[in-house]
Amino acid sequence: DEIATIITFMDPNSDGVSKDEFEEAFRAGRRLYATAKAEEEGKKLFAILLETLGDKSPAQWFAESNTDAMGDDDDDDGEEEEEETPSLDAGEFLDALKKLGFRKKQTKYLKDYLDPDGSGDIDINEFNAKLSTMNEPSTMDVFENS
Repeated sequence: DEIATIITFMDPNSDGVSKDEFEEAFRAGRRLYATAKAEEEGKKLFAILLETLGDKSPAQWFAESNTDAMGDDDDDDGEEEEEETPSLDAGEFLDALKKLGFRKKQTKYLKDYLDPDGSGDIDINEFNAKLSTMNEPSTMDVFENS
């Protein structure tokens, strides 16, 4: 079954594996492996981050780590502004992780893991989404068990 899966992956049009298909499958496999390895490391570090936070909620940690000046909720015309989703920019996130004892390479894995859209900001929704999927199988687990 594994060999059939590999052949199907390498030969999507079922006409025999050409050199180009072989090269593309090899590159795709390497990308998958690199992505899965980074995901696995990010997931492991995320668990450590949660443990390090202890009794502090993610929302509390975000609030404490956000260094942007927090003004009042009223703008010049007296109307309340729409409440924004709590987020940390890349610098705030890096500083907050350093304060918790994470090293530079670890912060990169965590940032990549928690910021799947690549926006550069980590918002509380992205954080909570990863929290809710912590027990799901990784990309590599899914690939290896298919």
